[in-house]
Amino acid sequence: MPPEIQDRCECEYSMITDELRRTVFLVDDDMDDMALAMRVLKDATEFDDIVTLSSGESLLNELDSRGLLQEDHDQSASEANDILILLDVHMPGESGINILKTLRKNPLTQNIPVFMLTEDSGTGSIEDTFYLRANGYLTKPLQHSHLNLIKKLYNGSKNPLN
Repeated sequence: MPPEIQDRCECEYSMITDELRRTVFLVDDDMDDMALAMRVLKDATEFDDIVTLSSGESLLNELDSRGLLQEDHDQSASEANDILILLDVHMPGESGINILKTLRKNPLTQNIPVFMLTEDSGTGSIEDTFYLRANGYLTKPLQHSHLNLIKKLYNGSKNPLN
């Protein structure tokens, strides 16, 4: 391929991948579950960046460091459109439910897609998370079939994972 065509193709590919950049925050205190989820997420081409965190507090700190909890941050809305959060329901310290409440109260994070992860399949926990506008509820361990569900549910939002 002539160099000028190759350069053009690389430039166009770069523009496309920049537009499709997605970050997933995986928040789970169980290292075994996190390792299994990482294997699944690394196979997903939709995510360029996978950030693993072991507590809800560390998620809030990370979002704050990126300016996503600060109303005066200019890029916050566009950055929030490129984020997906997979959040464990049961964690020491702040529970995933409390972290979800915090995210939904903040205008900059209220529309970030959040999928709750848990080993508990009781209807009470499920109802609580949907009442707080979780985008989905996934039983651990995370599996490849969950990615298809995430894409289907997420497809109707402002920032679909096509």
